[in-house]
Amino acid sequence: MRKSDRSTAQRTALFPRFGPEIPRTRPGEWQWVDFPDTASASGTPTGLAINFSLDPNAKRALVYFQAGGACWSYATACLQIKNYGAVLHLGGFGREEWETSFVARQHRKMWLFDRRDPSNPFRDAHLVYFPYCTGDIYVGDRVNVLRGPLPGMKKTLHFRGQANVRAYFARLVPTFPELERLYLVGSSAGAYGAAFAWWLANEAWGTVPVDVIADAGHTILLPRERFERLITAWGSKLPDDGPECGHGLRELMEYAACRYMDVDRYALVTTRRDLVLSAFFGMTPETHARHVDELRTQYFDNRTAFAGAANVRYFITDDFGHTVFPTNRVHRARIADMDLKRWLRQMVDEDPAWRSFHTRAA
Repeated sequence: MRKSDRSTAQRTALFPRFGPEIPRTRPGEWQWVDFPDTASASGTPTGLAINFSLDPNAKRALVYFQAGGACWSYATACLQIKNYGAVLHLGGFGREEWETSFVARQHRKMWLFDRRDPSNPFRDAHLVYFPYCTGDIYVGDRVNVLRGPLPGMKKTLHFRGQANVRAYFARLVPTFPELERLYLVGSSAGAYGAAFAWWLANEAWGTVPVDVIADAGHTILLPRERFERLITAWGSKLPDDGPECGHGLRELMEYAACRYMDVDRYALVTTRRDLVLSAFFGMTPETHARHVDELRTQYFDNRTAFAGAANVRYFITDDFGHTVFPTNRVHRARIADMDLKRWLRQMVDEDPAWRSFHTRAA
């Protein structure tokens, strides 16, 4: 399936050049690829991991955006010990971290990446892993000096998450030029990264349908001034024809609906009382649940308010958990007679029976 070209005049500025393609060696095995033109928060280069399908004719690819918190101030950037804490891998993520770190080992065990599990609808796809090491939910493009409350307190962070995504896409497009569908999947900070990379993928591939699967990263409505403060701290580039995307996550979704959601699809997997997200947004789990309910009823289910509702589905459970893919909670997530794995299979198979599910509050 192809769609009309969704790239704009901005494509040349975002992707001044493409290539070279990534060599297809060792199908079915993970390999690390260095990207010298990228940067972690510390300024050191990073890269990606890739696992080519065993099927030489595979026409689908899944790109996974790793989770890992966010920072935008001196205080939030200090909440870690070495490479772990409230924000992951600010010191960098390279081949050594991919091969030896606890986080990478756990991610390689994810159901999404299990080619032996017949219930995994992505087992025959090309698999790509974007590590998280910039603290900016993959939307940054500036070097920022964060200052503390006392003289001499400062941290210089390379918020290059978005610039890194563009560098990755510039090589993945020639590596996968004939895709039938691309899936951008992310958890927590990675879920927001996948949503923000949606327009970049459409600029890069143009005619390839792009679906987003957001695991614990919903478009809850932040006060506009807070969201704009984050975007400014990170130096995010925005669509030329959608500057309103810098005002809030809802505006980002509305932009997607206007530009490419007649073909592209959005799937949200979340919990009503997510303990991590409620703490991040500064609210109780009960308040968070109310916001999730309002998002569902007043926005995603409202075709008058949201033109893209026809291509949005959600799977919302009533518990306190956070993320299903890194923790492999995907194996036990169920609503009524629908389990999450079968729900995702329906999405990938483009089953007309694919619909939204939510657990009603007690």
